[in-house]
Amino acid sequence: MALRTTRHGTSPNDGPHDGSFTGSPFSNGPGPATVCGDLSGLVRVGADAVSIDDCGKPHGTFSFVSEDNLQETLQELGFIGLSSRGYELEYHIEDNGGSQTLVAEAASGTEGGYERTVFTLEVFSDGKYEFKLFDQLDHDPPHDFFTDGVSAFPGSDQNFDLQDSDPNGDVSSLNFGGLIQFSDYDHDTVGLTDAFEIKVRDDVPEVRCDPICLTVDEDDIVTNQSLGSHPKDGDSDGSSTGSPFNPFDDMSFSFM
Repeated sequence: MALRTTRHGTSPNDGPHDGSFTGSPFSNGPGPATVCGDLSGLVRVGADAVSIDDCGKPHGTFSFVSEDNLQETLQELGFIGLSSRGYELEYHIEDNGGSQTLVAEAASGTEGGYERTVFTLEVFSDGKYEFKLFDQLDHDPPHDFFTDGVSAFPGSDQNFDLQDSDPNGDVSSLNFGGLIQFSDYDHDTVGLTDAFEIKVRDDVPEVRCDPICLTVDEDDIVTNQSLGSHPKDGDSDGSSTGSPFNPFDDMSFSFM
């Protein structure tokens, strides 16, 4: 069994105010960053409904495009070339019976390797969906206004631009609508291109611990250049003479 490294964002379990949950939206416990919802409000089925639900609402069937057209559609939508930790994503669709799941995976980079799940999008036939982000997507450098891989200014920003293979523009959202279709009873079909997109905000480092403020006392110096007034007096004044990890090293020096 391959060992998988747990990935942690800087602000897990912080509730839904930033748009997503950690784990289940009902518990906000450990797990992937998650968003969920319902696509049924994006379409009107018309007279050829597949069925009528308990609320008297007619509906059809939601599904992903066929596996035969998947890679071509992914290329057109900018998914091909996206990466995680420097490894390009690969995609496939799993049929779960009542739902389908688009799975994006990338290599681990470890010897022997394994495919690690980066994100999944599960779409149920009635239009409900759940997107889970298990690992990072590689974003452009901060303040990258012009071209992939070039920072206009130093620092960090929580941008949405993803590293991609398109030399003419940025991929700043995942156009999942272009991968999803809606069909009525007699199989008339419409795509949801540009009607359903998910953006992934870049995580950035944070300094969250108490500041480290130390004192170095000049009286501990014993070098060829200087001799302090109280060398080798321990570290009660904040610093020691020589290495604190090797107190038996006298660090002999000669003074001219």
